[in-house]
Amino acid sequence: MSPPRIASALLAALVLVGCGDSTAPADDLARNRERWGAQGLEEYEFVFRRLCYCPLEATEPVQIQVAAGDVAAVIDTLGQPVDSLSVARYFTITIDSLFGVVEHAIDVHAYRLSVRYHPEFGYPDSIAIDYDAATVDEEIVLTAGLLVPFSNP
Repeated sequence: MSPPRIASALLAALVLVGCGDSTAPADDLARNRERWGAQGLEEYEFVFRRLCYCPLEATEPVQIQVAAGDVAAVIDTLGQPVDSLSVARYFTITIDSLFGVVEHAIDVHAYRLSVRYHPEFGYPDSIAIDYDAATVDEEIVLTAGLLVPFSNP
C-alpha cells in the first residue's frame, strides 16, 4: 500500500473509530477489562491487523492463537505459520496486551485515542492512537476480531 493510501486509511480509521469516543477512557478501559477478565479465557484465537507506517510484514492481517495466556502460533492469510522472528518483532499480541496498549496511551496522554470494545467479550476490537499532534506518521490503528474461545477440558 502506498504512503498516501496508508495515510488515507489511517485518517479514515481515526475518524470512524472516533465517532464513539467516550468522555472517560480510563473508566471504559477498567469496565471492559473487567468484562474480559470475567470471561476467564486463556485459550483463544483472533484475527489481528495493524495499520501504521511500518514494514509491510507488520501490517498484514494474521490469526493469532493464544494458549495459557501466551501467543502459541501466528498464521498468515495463506494459512502458513509466520516465521518466529516476525512473531517476536510484530505479533506478540494477546487480548491482554491490547488492554495494555490502551492503558499506555491513556497514561502518556496521547493526543487522540479512540477505542471500540467488543459488546459481548469487552476486548478492544479497534484502537486508533495519534500520540502527538505535531508528529507526522506516528499514528497507529490496531484491530482485533473474530475471536474464538477454545474449550477448556
